[in-house]
Amino acid sequence: MGNEARSKGVSRRRFGAIYFAHRSVALGQRARRLIGAHAKYLERHPGMLVAVVGHRDAAETAAQPARLGKARAAAVRDCLESLGVHESRMTTASFGDRMPRYAGSGAALRAANRRVDIIYFGASVAGGSPPAARKRAGRIRR
Repeated sequence: MGNEARSKGVSRRRFGAIYFAHRSVALGQRARRLIGAHAKYLERHPGMLVAVVGHRDAAETAAQPARLGKARAAAVRDCLESLGVHESRMTTASFGDRMPRYAGSGAALRAANRRVDIIYFGASVAGGSPPAARKRAGRIRR
């Protein structure tokens, strides 16, 4: 499926980030395929919880800095729900433009920062019980 990087009980299973067009929250075909891969993984691992974290690039201005990131995270969460992932297994957050994947102002760099990351938590990754994993997942809210 992909590589896992483990850090402090967190797994970033890499199916790839879900990318968005400038000032958009629309999910394209590729994004839906990636979200489908996440949903299948979660179906096979019922103890896993996820944080769905939205980002925007620095050029995307909004009245509230994190609003676009929140809307992107909500779009991915809603798609996961439509594919059978229960809402109790997900939390959403937005970092706005505070955690860019790449620094810089070029178009390609900005495009790489318009994304949603799905971060996995759970007994099979973090050790411990699902309630403990749920507590760790809740700490990521911003």
